[in-house]
Amino acid sequence: MPVRTVREAAEALSVPEDQIIKSILLILDEEKPVLAIVPGHRRVDLGAVARLMGASRARLAKPSEVVHICGYPVGGLPPVGHARPLETIVDEEVLAKPFVFGGGGTDQCLLRIRPEDIRRLQGARVAKITR
Repeated sequence: MPVRTVREAAEALSVPEDQIIKSILLILDEEKPVLAIVPGHRRVDLGAVARLMGASRARLAKPSEVVHICGYPVGGLPPVGHARPLETIVDEEVLAKPFVFGGGGTDQCLLRIRPEDIRRLQGARVAKITR
């Protein structure tokens, strides 16, 4: 069964929405891709990411950019295992959970993973990047 929203994922797994993560590809200054990992019930703060990364602007990547850069479609983007290494920022709230669920490569798959493993595998920064 396809899972397209945080709510659908949480219901399918019988877990709270804050245990679902979103992997969001951002483009800084129209050239640099950065992966933001945020709790499912929060929104990424584009300004906070831009400031943290020393960029003047951050925007959401287009679906075609996500596939080209990461190798996965929007809605299935996992927090690890991309087509190429990606600079990654994990919101500090994600690290408070013993495990989380995120995209598993398609909208029909979810990945259970420890937030610390995301940080380690991606060499990710940890910061407050949500509002």
